[in-house]
Amino acid sequence: MNMKFLNIFKKEHECPEPIIDDILDDNIKKHLAGLEEKSNLRLQKITKTLDLVEQLTDDAKKDQDILRFERDVWKATFNAIPNLIMILDSNRTIARVNKSFLNQIGSLEDDLIGKSCSEVLNHTFCDCENKCYIDGNIKIDFKTCSFNGKFFTISYVPILNELKQIDGHIIQYQDITDQIEKLSMLSRRDSIINAINISTEKMLKDTTAQNGFRIEQMISLLGKAAQVSRVSVYQNTKDNNEKILSNQKYEWCYDNVKSEQKNPLMHNIDLNAIFPRWVNSLKKGESIYGHIDDFPDSEKQFFDSFGVRSTLVVPIFVSDEWTGFMRIDHNVIERVWQDPEINAFQMAANVLGAWIERGKVEQELREMIKNSSPNKKKLGEYILEEGLLSREQLDDVLKKQETEEDKPSSYKYVCINLTN
Repeated sequence: MNMKFLNIFKKEHECPEPIIDDILDDNIKKHLAGLEEKSNLRLQKITKTLDLVEQLTDDAKKDQDILRFERDVWKATFNAIPNLIMILDSNRTIARVNKSFLNQIGSLEDDLIGKSCSEVLNHTFCDCENKCYIDGNIKIDFKTCSFNGKFFTISYVPILNELKQIDGHIIQYQDITDQIEKLSMLSRRDSIINAINISTEKMLKDTTAQNGFRIEQMISLLGKAAQVSRVSVYQNTKDNNEKILSNQKYEWCYDNVKSEQKNPLMHNIDLNAIFPRWVNSLKKGESIYGHIDDFPDSEKQFFDSFGVRSTLVVPIFVSDEWTGFMRIDHNVIERVWQDPEINAFQMAANVLGAWIERGKVEQELREMIKNSSPNKKKLGEYILEEGLLSREQLDDVLKKQETEEDKPSSYKYVCINLTN
């Protein structure tokens, strides 16, 4: 083979020498590819981390929302509790109070938090030296107190930590004013009924109206039993124009309460002018009662002149005719009149009306006996047979024929004064 040709063939088919730039480019590409791969891995890790952070943030936010919701629910529930609640910390200072407590005390929460209860509360309303605070026993202790005109039972509950050590206290005040007032009202009702029974018993033992039971004694017993300021009895009369006029005939007053018996306002009261609603109600046997501030202006002006804050008025009937009324006043508080007391006083007015009616009958019988001397014995037998008087009563009537003028002026009896 031709050497020249061989050399040419050799040159055409030999592998060329690698170029240095190509080699560098490949290395850079590989390096860049490696960097890109590492960068992608790091980016993936960062993305996962960010996702995790975002998820944790969302979870934390959700937890915060749940905690905030639970806190709001707890706070709303805490403030919705009608009982008064005060929480003390381990140092026996006020840590939290509910809305009912603030309303009763009349203070803002910021004025109480961090202070000892003895600094801001009446000692009867705060008993932080109570035994259950100190001895560490798990128990509830109770006591009763009064505050701002209300009555409460107080329960003391120690708060224990994980080590069974006292870490604070919960004090709960339950308002029992309604129960106390109801018991007090029922007690007064029973006392009023007892006073009526005593009065009735004395009335029945009286043999004649002239020696009968005086109204002053009856209303004195009633007033003391009901714990009121004044009890008074009024008699109705009519003038020539058939106008109903009312006069105070009897009055009992509590100690230090000024008597109004000589007050001109208590006599010749034009009921239709000042108390038109009274006339309509009392005629029908209905009672009038309430706080004076809630009464019509004409009535309010009348009562304001002698300091009455609440009143109860019950009608008196004699032989089914409305002849007057009994008025029961309270000058110190706005007394809430409840049915048991109202009914008890109406019972007293009915007894009084029956006694007046009895007095009228006895007065008429005395007049009949007095004016029928020849037939006195026969008339007496008729009275006994008809059961108008007992033998004892009849004997006393026959013995005593005195008139009202023969009696001392202090002896003004029901049958005489309210039937003239």
